[in-house]
Amino acid sequence: DLPHQLGVAYDFTAHDYYSYCTHISLTGKGDRYAVEHQLGECACCSVHEPAPAGSGTVADWRHRNQHLLTAARHVFTPSHDTARRIAAFVPGARVRVVPHTDLGAGNTLAPPIPMLQLLPAERPLKVAVLGALSAIKGADLLEAVAMEAAKRQAPVEVHLLGYGYRHLQTQPRARLSVHGEYDDSDLPDLLRWLKPDLVWFPAQWPETYSYTLSAALQAGLPV
Repeated sequence: DLPHQLGVAYDFTAHDYYSYCTHISLTGKGDRYAVEHQLGECACCSVHEPAPAGSGTVADWRHRNQHLLTAARHVFTPSHDTARRIAAFVPGARVRVVPHTDLGAGNTLAPPIPMLQLLPAERPLKVAVLGALSAIKGADLLEAVAMEAAKRQAPVEVHLLGYGYRHLQTQPRARLSVHGEYDDSDLPDLLRWLKPDLVWFPAQWPETYSYTLSAALQAGLPV
């Protein structure tokens, strides 16, 4: 109620789905995407649960948030997918897609078109995964895939430029090398050093935005 009480205009930036999902990311207790029946709904939070803030139920909380977003001057979202979901939750909101400025910052050039390289028969496919991986960002899936690759002797090697929320199995039990934390400014050089064939994003939810995805696009790598 604060903007209304002050009599001021305001904008709302939706960088996640907390306006209608108490888990923020549309993921349930299993850290997996709870597929909704339609956009703008949440399949992991019951409307009868207590609201995460204030009094009432989740249904009451969503109703208040719908009013908050509807009355906003603009509702900014960082991607078209996020805009579609927020607009479905609040059809009356003035939703605008405003990408973050890191992609192509300082110039108007589009990212380079990724070039696919033919893989020599004797070399395994080199896959890069980027960033600090939580469960919903796919750390468990990454480990499972790398362990399955080792079990099958598949010609694949996965490199995590970053780290997981827990210890991940690496060589030889899993076709995985974990390179550890890095400074954001070093990521372009690390990608040039690693020379991956592609970058994989194993996130378990429809992420609203990803700085590491921008880095992969700027590097001209297949995603």
